[in-house]
Order: sequence, then structure tokens, then C-alpha cells
Amino acid sequence: ERRDLAKETLMTDYNSQYWTRRYSLRDPRIMKDGTQVPQVPHFLSGSSEQILTTGKYLNALRECHSGCKFPHASTSPISYDPVRKTHVEFIEAAFKYASSELLKVVMTENKLMPRLRSVQLYFLIDQGDFMVHFMDIAGAELSKSRHEISISRLQSLLELALRISVASSDPHNEDLTCGLEKDMIIDRLLLITSEGGTMA
Repeated sequence: ERRDLAKETLMTDYNSQYWTRRYSLRDPRIMKDGTQVPQVPHFLSGSSEQILTTGKYLNALRECHSGCKFPHASTSPISYDPVRKTHVEFIEAAFKYASSELLKVVMTENKLMPRLRSVQLYFLIDQGDFMVHFMDIAGAELSKSRHEISISRLQSLLELALRISVASSDPHNEDLTCGLEKDMIIDRLLLITSEGGTMA
């Protein structure tokens, strides 16, 4: 676990490596003679990635619901049987439980599909009349230099544009906010397409 990677960075750096690097399998230990010693027990080597993914899913669930627990954890302690390999069945059951519960949280409780429809409406400009209204009423403010623009005034104008457009029926329109970035849009696009890029 890399504790230096905090989820709060996702709010400022959308290319944050939090999801891929916060939890990972340990690299093999290199001995003095150059041989590599795996840090994962041999009998778990075939399931190591699945165990890691299950742990990530359960951790995400705990962030949303305190006390989330695999229902068979207390009654079915994991055990190793080299013949029957019952531990593999236990690991797969935990993975299926964690993935289905997380999917339920994302799709049902956090309403993923309505959120994606909002993304389609605003960022893919599925119905762009709100943008036309906003540019018309905020043109004078946006023509000022970056340091003279009032964010609070822009936000008020954005809310007005949303109210008089088809976006007024969107249940998530109150979550739309505006702000000013110090970077050019081409720099942002290059950052997104670059692998593992981070903003200075």
C-alpha cells in the first residue's frame, strides 16, 4: 500500500495514479546472488491478481458503507487443501461478492446512467442550447482578463443559462460549476493523452 497516494488528489489531478498504484502486489525480493524470491505464497500465485482486485473493490465499498463485510468470512475461514484447493473457491466467491456489490453501489445508489446522461448533455453537448445562452449572457465577463473575471458572477450566469435551457429538466444540473484554469486547452488535451502525465 502506498499511503502517499491520497484519493483527494483525484479532485485536482484527473490523471492521478491513485486507482492503479495505491494498492499493488509486492515486487519479488532480489537476493545477493541475483535470484528473485516471490513475495506472494506459491499456492496463491495463481489467484494473486484476483485477491488484489477483490481487496480494491472491498476497500471502495468500505469508503461508501462502513462495516461492509464478506458474508461468509466468519463462518467459512479460508484454509489450504493441496488436493481439493477449496481456497480457490473461497477467493472466487469473495471476488464475485465484491464486484457485484460495488456494481450495485455504482449503478443504483450513485445512479451512474443518469450521471452519464448528464455528461452527454454538458460535455458532449448533446443539446447545446445552454451553452449558446451562457455565451450570450456571459460574453462581456469572459472578454475580461483572467484576473478580472468574477467566478461568482460566471456561476450565477451559468445557473441562469441552465434554467432557461432544456438542461433545466436535468436532475443533476445543480452540480455543474464553472472555473478558470491556468493551462491552455491544448496543454490539457496533451496531458490527458500522455501516459501517466501529471500537472506541475
